[in-house]
Amino acid sequence: MNKEVLKLTETSILVALAILLHMIGLFVPLFQMPQGGFISLVLLPLVIVSLRHGYLYGFLSGIVAGIIITTFDGFVIHWGSLIFDYILAFGLVGITAAFKKDALDKKISKFILALTVASVIRYLMHSLSGVIFFSEFAEGKNVILYSFVLYNLPYLGISYLVSLIVGILIYPSLNVILKKTK
Repeated sequence: MNKEVLKLTETSILVALAILLHMIGLFVPLFQMPQGGFISLVLLPLVIVSLRHGYLYGFLSGIVAGIIITTFDGFVIHWGSLIFDYILAFGLVGITAAFKKDALDKKISKFILALTVASVIRYLMHSLSGVIFFSEFAEGKNVILYSFVLYNLPYLGISYLVSLIVGILIYPSLNVILKKTK
C-alpha cells in the first residue's frame, strides 16, 4: 500500500478514535462542568498521530477532530470559543511531533512528555478562552483564578492523569504494533 495512503488511513482511524473517546465522555459523564468540559481521553490518539506522522498530520488531525467535536457538543457561545476551545486546543497538539524521534519506539519518558505538553496546551487554550469569553460565569470571583484553577484545572487535570495511566499501560503494545508498520 502507498505510504501516504497508509498514513492518511491510520490518521483517520485515530481521529475517529479521539472523537469516540470524546463522545463517551459526553454521554457517560463522570465529571461534567456546567458550561462544558468533562473527563476525556481525547488527546491520546491525537498525540499518537503527531508522534507517528509529524507536525502536519498532528496539526490537521487535531483541527479536524476539534471541528467535528464542536458539532457533537452542540453549541459554541462565541466565535472566539470555537477558535480557542476547539481549533487551537486540539490543533496545537501537533506540537508534540517535536518528540517524534524517540517517543514511540525507544523512550516512554518522551511519550509521557508529549502527552504532558499536549495536556498543558489544551489546558491553556481552554483557560484563556474562559478568561476572554466566559468571564460572566465567574460571578464576582477573580476571572483568572476561576478559569485557570476552579473551572478548567479539575476536569483537565483528571483527564491528563487518566490519559497518562492509559498511555503508560498501552505503551508496550503500541511499540510492538508500530514497529511492525515501519
